[in-house]
Amino acid sequence: MIAALAALMVTVQGIPHEGCVYDAANKRMVLSPVLLAEHEAQAQPWFKANTKIVFRKGLYSKYGLPRPLPEHLNSMALAFHKANVPIFTVEDASAKVLYVFSASEGCVFQPYQRDVATKVAPPARRVAPSRRK
Repeated sequence: MIAALAALMVTVQGIPHEGCVYDAANKRMVLSPVLLAEHEAQAQPWFKANTKIVFRKGLYSKYGLPRPLPEHLNSMALAFHKANVPIFTVEDASAKVLYVFSASEGCVFQPYQRDVATKVAPPARRVAPSRRK
């Protein structure tokens, strides 16, 4: 599926390019004719297994198909990393959707939508035993 989407040559602002890469120094995605798989999710076990993502006390699940988003790179803000994969929100959004960098070729992202009625409970606090006698 991702390979079929990525096979399309993307043109942004009239400039053809192969895809995008994660610029770790500036914490953003950039258009690039050189493709790097280093930060892609498509080979990650958690991505292949459709594992939910925890973010801001909410659970997020894959939804829809992976999609090329080269025209939205400037409006994306890094939310966090999961196993070296950058995960983004769109600026000025309420973080109901996360965009997981799936494939460099074609600049493909997989949307994850927040599950409506689920919240992640904070870890239980461990209380130290009393030392009173």
